[in-house]
Amino acid sequence: MNSLLLEELQKSWQSSKSQYYFTKRFKIHGRCDPTPCLNSGTCTILAHGYECTCPVGYLGIHCETRSQCEPNPCRNGGTCYDVGGSFECVCQTGFKGLHCEEENKCHPSPCKNGGTCTETEEGFECSCKEGYKGKICEEINQCSPSPCKNGGTCAERNGKFECTCTIGFKGVTCEARSSCSSNPCLNGGTCNEENFGYSCSCRSGYKGQNCQDHVCHPLPCANGGTCYVKNGNAFCACADGFLGEKCQSASPCVAQPCLNGGTCYEYFNENVYQIPVFISTNNVMYHCHCPDGFSGKNCEDDECRFCDPHAICEKGKCICKEGYQGDGKVCVRKSLCHPNNPCLNGGTCKDYLGSYDCICPLGWTGEHCQDRKYCEPNPCKNGGTCIPLTGGFKCLCEGYKGKECEKPDPCQPNPCLHNGRCNDFNGSPTCECELRYSGDKCQVDNCERCHVNAQCINGHCECNTGFEGDGINMCQRVDERSKDPCINHQCQNGGTCVTDIITWGYKCVCPDGFGGRYCQDHLSGGRGDPCLNNPCLNGGTCVAVGETYQCVCNIGFKGPKCEEPSPGGGSQAVCHPNPCLNSGSCKENGNGFDCICDMQYTGSLCEVDKCAKCDPHAKCINGHCKCRNGWTGNGYECIKDDGCGGKCGFYAECETHVCQCQPGYVGNGYTCSAAPNHPSSCGICGTNQMCSPTTGTCVYI
Repeated sequence: MNSLLLEELQKSWQSSKSQYYFTKRFKIHGRCDPTPCLNSGTCTILAHGYECTCPVGYLGIHCETRSQCEPNPCRNGGTCYDVGGSFECVCQTGFKGLHCEEENKCHPSPCKNGGTCTETEEGFECSCKEGYKGKICEEINQCSPSPCKNGGTCAERNGKFECTCTIGFKGVTCEARSSCSSNPCLNGGTCNEENFGYSCSCRSGYKGQNCQDHVCHPLPCANGGTCYVKNGNAFCACADGFLGEKCQSASPCVAQPCLNGGTCYEYFNENVYQIPVFISTNNVMYHCHCPDGFSGKNCEDDECRFCDPHAICEKGKCICKEGYQGDGKVCVRKSLCHPNNPCLNGGTCKDYLGSYDCICPLGWTGEHCQDRKYCEPNPCKNGGTCIPLTGGFKCLCEGYKGKECEKPDPCQPNPCLHNGRCNDFNGSPTCECELRYSGDKCQVDNCERCHVNAQCINGHCECNTGFEGDGINMCQRVDERSKDPCINHQCQNGGTCVTDIITWGYKCVCPDGFGGRYCQDHLSGGRGDPCLNNPCLNGGTCVAVGETYQCVCNIGFKGPKCEEPSPGGGSQAVCHPNPCLNSGSCKENGNGFDCICDMQYTGSLCEVDKCAKCDPHAKCINGHCKCRNGWTGNGYECIKDDGCGGKCGFYAECETHVCQCQPGYVGNGYTCSAAPNHPSSCGICGTNQMCSPTTGTCVYI
């Protein structure tokens, strides 16, 4: 086996580039006979082998490779060298390129002030000597030599220099040592030079004055939690079943605390969703979202079971019945005084159970203070007494007349006798007498002249039945059977004459609203306006009260029709007879009178019965309607009480005051469901549905 030894390596330096070439002379153990050298190479025997000396144009150990430099590819006097099967040209000064075909732009050099020129693809580049700068080194460089000490970096700014100091130094030329020179900030923290020291800007996850502490060491997470860094702070990723900032609390929802299909939600902060009911377990919050019909901390309460007796259950919610208000679990009767006060004109409403009263301010009266008290202040002049009337007032004048007693009255005191009516005729009194009386002052009684068998009718003397004559001088008996007593009857106001077979006279059958022997009197309860013909005498004022009337007499008169003189006057004329109805008490007030009513009545004359609208199954107690035993309601409307307060649920009935499930259903009477062996295919009915006890299917309600 032959071993080859590299004997010689030659290096040639041409221009500015290093060019390597080899003249290969090899020592090979062997002989030169026959010669191993090809292409007329000369074989020379050496001590340890042989050597081939190749002719021009060939190279290789045995002169087997033809030279790439013949003919010479290099131009402009360039020298060619064979290099590994190719060639390389070493160009003359001023030329470059693979074949020395390009002119060298750095010859002659364009760089000034001793700058060194280097060609580039774009042209040339000058490397300036210290103290110079610019494209061709034509400008003076303020940063060369650099004035910055201790490794500071110099930069020119507007013809001046600025030094950027390395860590640990400061000053204009970085001549002073800084507080950060010892690099006190650990774990990659950045030191910031301060006026009186330094501060460290720590990398994410580190803290402390010198960034010496990691936020996750020591480990803050409990119960197997994993610590991780986010935004420079430590956070815990908790294992299953644990919660809390440091995984310190067991998850409350793991135990499934929500009943009846409720959904459990966990929170660390009750402000996350602002849910009103939260439960705290080791600082971890949970909330049960209950399905319709259930409530409570853990959805344990059936809302319909706790409905108030005056509430109904709709879609799982308790809703108060009409006339009541509240959340359905507690229903209270709506106040009739609030929020809309029924009392008018500043009246104060006093609430009772199912009713109310209005306490009226001065000047007002009526059930709702709707009626004006026209006598406050007293409009009557000259000492007149004011009587309140519906829609106005009346002045009772003594010696005066006019609406407000503003004119002297010649008829007071009344000069007319026997209830004669005095009229003012141009300031003088004239008397209008009743039918029985006559004379300028009604002093003549026309009936005093009547025959003994006659009677006075409408101021005229008429013979009694069975007699005939002028009634004054003669009344002779006649044959009763020969004359009809109803021929000359005196029945008034549409009365019907009927023969009286006992007396053989006649009697009058009166129509509704009239009475008396001859139907001459208006009666209470009749049809029409009872004040139409003003039955009140002596200037009395008729006040209609239902189908009857009340007379308010002038001063000096009394009686149901003001027919009797009352010489005493004063309060006796105002309150006698008593104008107040239904046992009301009359009290003089200086401007007239006030009626103090029994609790059951109200109105200016106590004419309004507060219990008139009571339900038939209610009774009136102290002016208020209350349902009788066995009935419930507000007194104005009473319904039969089933004994269970309306609390029984679906498929349940009230039996002897106890809610019991219907046949085929089981439960406590408040909640009933189909029995296991009941032939019902309902399963669980949907919203707004119930299971029909007859068909066993879900039906809408």
